[in-house]
Amino acid sequence: GIPYVKPPVGDLRFRRAVECEPWKEVKKLYSFWWSFLSINLFFYLRLVVSNDTEDCHYLNTWRKNNDIKKLPIVVWIHRGYLHYCSATNVPYDGDNFVSFEYRLGPLGCYNFSIYNKEAFDSNCCLSDEIMALKWVKENIETFGGDPNNITINGESAGGASVLALMTCPSAKGLFQKAICQSGYPDGQHSARSNKLLMDMFLEYLNIKPEEAEKIRDLDIKTLQSATDYVLQNLSKYPGIYWPSFVYDDLLPEDYCTSLKNGSADGVKLIIGTNKNESTFFNINHECTKKKFKRYLKIIICQMNFQLKKNSTLIKKKKKKKKKKEGD
Repeated sequence: GIPYVKPPVGDLRFRRAVECEPWKEVKKLYSFWWSFLSINLFFYLRLVVSNDTEDCHYLNTWRKNNDIKKLPIVVWIHRGYLHYCSATNVPYDGDNFVSFEYRLGPLGCYNFSIYNKEAFDSNCCLSDEIMALKWVKENIETFGGDPNNITINGESAGGASVLALMTCPSAKGLFQKAICQSGYPDGQHSARSNKLLMDMFLEYLNIKPEEAEKIRDLDIKTLQSATDYVLQNLSKYPGIYWPSFVYDDLLPEDYCTSLKNGSADGVKLIIGTNKNESTFFNINHECTKKKFKRYLKIIICQMNFQLKKNSTLIKKKKKKKKKKEGD
């Protein structure tokens, strides 16, 4: 329950994270500060968990009760395709371990700045992650940690965050190692998809693009409903993926290009994919062969292949299969 930036409320709503003032008194922090879960949509399970606070900028630290110093540190970035889950709702077995909450859904990863740059900032959740790492770098030595031996570790959306942080100039030097579990490289799909996704969000709310600033005053329940609408209607738009990071001053270029150009030189990386990573997404949904074939036709575009259409690729795959059967 350690605050690492100012609460993202009032004028700071839909803005990038701002460093909080230091405190002089002793803070007694004995419990987790639960994340803002009202828009952490478990819509695949038809379940929505409610919590009416947007003040989620808190982190947690673990260590053994001894006097050992200069301990290596793992900073965990939770999963949830930037829409659900939390740093506190899993029984972590933490040892020299840090987890933190960051803004999710429209409050963190929706780019409303395309309508009004004065009223909205882009990549708010990425700014949260950078500020959390900055806090760890500056303060972890007090907890016996080594600020020069920090590993960031994320799964799914957390894995995507790991890749983003490796390419983000503002995060350079805040960690030395990285573990990317089932991460996905946001790329051109983010740039192409963002406008349509934001338009869908406004359409549901009956707000015109030139009036987008009205979003700032909407309550949690309304934002939740609009987010639910967008996510459940993504399948109607082949090649469109859920809202995620966008290219801006914080994230100047796509991961692959940036890494190729040496943005993360010197950072040690373990990367891989977890078994049954997508099984969760089929809970409560019957996946027929027909639906799967349709999904296959759009998945390559969605997964950041630089293709406008991939029907030709699918046909080639089928031809190779027939040829093999003939042989």
